[in-house]
Amino acid sequence: MSFFDDLKNKMNIGGISIELYAPDYAKKSDDFISGTFTMTTESEQICKKH
Repeated sequence: MSFFDDLKNKMNIGGISIELYAPDYAKKSDDFISGTFTMTTESEQICKKH
């Protein structure tokens, strides 16, 4: 890992991409919408739940 990669990780800059896959349309009467999301990083990251 280079110096700048380490610095970016410590400052929490960049790193994660999120893609959402869901239907294009949903009815107002639907209680929920099924779909998936994919999180990818260039280097190992820790995700915290808030």
